[in-house]
Amino acid sequence: MAYKQLWGSKTPGHIVYLIDLSGSMENKIDYTIDVLNTVFRTIVARCTKGRVVMERVSVTIIGYNSTVKTIWNNQSVSEIATLVLDKRRSGMPLFDKTEEFKPEYQTFMAKAFDAARVDIERWIAERRKAGTAIPAPIVINITDGSPYEGAGKTWQEVFAATEKSAKALMDISTPDGNVRVFNIHHDPSKTDSTVIFPSERPSDPVGQFMYNASSEMDDDTVGQTRVTFGSKKGAHYMVSNIKEPGKLVSLIEFGSTQGLDNGSNADGSYI
Repeated sequence: MAYKQLWGSKTPGHIVYLIDLSGSMENKIDYTIDVLNTVFRTIVARCTKGRVVMERVSVTIIGYNSTVKTIWNNQSVSEIATLVLDKRRSGMPLFDKTEEFKPEYQTFMAKAFDAARVDIERWIAERRKAGTAIPAPIVINITDGSPYEGAGKTWQEVFAATEKSAKALMDISTPDGNVRVFNIHHDPSKTDSTVIFPSERPSDPVGQFMYNASSEMDDDTVGQTRVTFGSKKGAHYMVSNIKEPGKLVSLIEFGSTQGLDNGSNADGSYI
């Protein structure tokens, strides 16, 4: 049955974060960096016992605007732990908003989904070569809006192309199930209603795009999130108009730690 393989030291999982770095993120990038810092501290804590790190997951971060760039390439938990600790000691944010997290230009989201597909296909090939189990990877797309590629293309053309790229990503299969794509739309300035894990396609075009570009939840996850998030059968991994940092953190942490095993096997030292 799908999505049963826990992420452990012998069977590590993989997460790809897609970060919208378009110009509209200018006033939200500090907020986003703070949220990610909290999320990665949680991941490290979940994978650490005493001073020992358990390599239960690897992380790729891809930033996108008019171009796509890899910010973290398949980082291990111990590498993330070192980065988080070094930044905390120096009093610096985890990411630099004037360099790797600099917001500018437009929102070529399809290119980001394509880059995630390449990263995941490479990771799966490496797992197969190593002869280890392959838990289904997760992609978490964090954006403050919808794809936009300039005045040369209609929004219908851009939405259709981006949805096609997202579906190609979701079609990647592993013995544990297909890749799961989780779209998180956050914008503190929005007054629209918050939507969390809808089981019916929204009526607005942007909501419909996000719904179509997001994976459907398996029955077990629907059951696990029914009380906390009100999930129903047919729910999609999509949220929109998230305003509060605390809720954004909880949703990203939910997506990031679903497969983590709480076992005691360890294979790395905490620096």
